[in-house]
Amino acid sequence: MESLSMVSHTNALIKNRDTIDINLYEQFIKYLDASPKTVETYKKSLKQMFSYLLSNNVTSPRREDLLAYRNYLFAKGLKPTTIQNYITAAKIFFTWTNEEGYYPNIAEHIKGAKIDKEHKKDYLTGAQVKNVLSCVDCGTTQGLRDYAIIVLMITGGLRTVEVARANIGDIRNIGESTVLFIQGKGKIEKNDYVKLPDAVEKAIRTYLSSRKDDKSDTSPLFVSGSNNNNGKRLTERVYTHRKKEQLLEEIKKIE
Repeated sequence: MESLSMVSHTNALIKNRDTIDINLYEQFIKYLDASPKTVETYKKSLKQMFSYLLSNNVTSPRREDLLAYRNYLFAKGLKPTTIQNYITAAKIFFTWTNEEGYYPNIAEHIKGAKIDKEHKKDYLTGAQVKNVLSCVDCGTTQGLRDYAIIVLMITGGLRTVEVARANIGDIRNIGESTVLFIQGKGKIEKNDYVKLPDAVEKAIRTYLSSRKDDKSDTSPLFVSGSNNNNGKRLTERVYTHRKKEQLLEEIKKIE
């Protein structure tokens, strides 16, 4: 991206400019007041746009250049949600350049990708859930873990990131109920919680009792059993991968 810089660093601070470069990108990233994960998402998305502009020798992009960029993303076969994220980042970037007087907002009124919301409303039925759980090998610690993860996510309606962030100490009692405190979307602390039905709590406790690592309150609720990451917190990517493996056959029956 360094080669994209078409003007000096001093010129990057001049208002009403007619080009964009790496310096504007860096200024925008510094301007963002968001979580590290959100900032990283914007960085990844904008690098895609700058890379496209660079490869096409575009230093003074116009509306038609962004439309061509969007078509390029579609042609790559990216998922609609990914394209939507990339276009959203571009729109926010050019809104900022316009408000700061650096560059006009050429992304105004440009639409992203249409996301099929109806598809997201499909859920597994009770019978399908039972079929999935019956395929989990509960004779191993990993199987007990996967079983606990699935029942927790299904009954609690939790996102992968919420489960990945959970620690053993996040399981507490409120009155007569056992709950799991979670860091909800847009929150910086674990102030929200979901109640754990008896069957879910039992599944989690059974899994924890099978673990051989040191289990303190600050230990991850779910850990990896692989040779390279044994005892370490599972990542969102691992959750998603394992969930896809175990639910694939049942999801196929829905589609």
